[in-house]
Amino acid sequence: MSQKVLEARNISRTYKGEIEVKALKKTSISFERGEFCAIIGKSGSGKSTLLRCLATLDVPDVRRKSVRLSAKSAR
Repeated sequence: MSQKVLEARNISRTYKGEIEVKALKKTSISFERGEFCAIIGKSGSGKSTLLRCLATLDVPDVRRKSVRLSAKSAR
């Protein structure tokens, strides 16, 4: 049986300034134990923003439990 170790649901991230940039728009992703993943895309597509949100280094626009880390060790 597969076990999700990291899950993000409907993450959106907007950078506000002179020009509003929507880096992520309702993005969802999950990782299962032992799974390998590559996040690829064009420059400016939100890859780094997604990784920062998953690592909790950046905060999604809506903070309602959008990123969940499994309570068990991922080892």
